[in-house]
Amino acid sequence: MDKSVLRSADLSKAVWTKSRRSGNGANDQCIEVTRVVVDGVHVGMAIRDSTDPNGPVLYFWNDEYKAYQLGVQDGQPDLLVP
Repeated sequence: MDKSVLRSADLSKAVWTKSRRSGNGANDQCIEVTRVVVDGVHVGMAIRDSTDPNGPVLYFWNDEYKAYQLGVQDGQPDLLVP
């Protein structure tokens, strides 16, 4: 599917969430996620680098994000490396 719908969402007021396991201080490099809502409907997720909040954002449809989560939980290490 065309992700332009996801990329068109206004994330300026998004509430970004960082993992509880991220830690604090020098070890706080992590990703942050937020819901992508278009016309009042939750259609996907956005992910960004917590150390670069103005940097690039990755967009996932809900099903893609769930598959990504399951892959990480399953121990697929290549999902964690750029």
